[in-house]
Amino acid sequence: MALKAVAMNQTGDVGVLAHVDQPDPLPAPGMVPVHIAFAGVNFMDIGASGHGIDRNAQSEDPGR
Repeated sequence: MALKAVAMNQTGDVGVLAHVDQPDPLPAPGMVPVHIAFAGVNFMDIGASGHGIDRNAQSEDPGR
């Protein structure tokens, strides 16, 4: 069974999000697969898609 995913391959509005099929991931030695029935898109993912948010930015507070 193929894994259903939403991919974002470029910056932009929600129009850059695409439904794609991916092969089922194989667990590494010592790991087990976990089947997810439902998932969501994080607010930060939406912001990073086209609003100039740096996904690699570091916190100003090293304790965070």
